[in-house]
Amino acid sequence: YEDISEILGTSVGALKASYHFAAEKIRAELETEIKP
Repeated sequence: YEDISEILGTSVGALKASYHFAAEKIRAELETEIKP
């Protein structure tokens, strides 16, 4: 995370939060597509 945050110019905390929100959004989209 530290290397990525340095490359993106953001803090590790902000990077982890962004990753978490993105993962949740993808999970929600996949769940709605899987359900009949």
